[in-house]
Amino acid sequence: MIPQTALLRNAEGETVVMVVGADLVAHERKVEVGVKQADKAQVASGLKEGEQVVTVGGVGLDEGKKVRIDTGKGGDEDKGKEDKKDERTTRNNR
Repeated sequence: MIPQTALLRNAEGETVVMVVGADLVAHERKVEVGVKQADKAQVASGLKEGEQVVTVGGVGLDEGKKVRIDTGKGGDEDKGKEDKKDERTTRNNR
């Protein structure tokens, strides 16, 4: 299950997510959605377990754009402030 906020529509109207690789680059991936429950959605096909998807800031994120992973653990308040508008959040697909 992934957060429904990760689900996007491409120009053709297909359901896609932005997958982030080990190189921290985002790539659009077509997915098939199964059951939706509250704020989560089951991905029936298109993702492998453990792949990271963008959960915040996916709208307008271009293919091949470098992203920063926010683990939610906090840290240096000034770190990355100048990149704030390009900050994207990812979550492991479980």
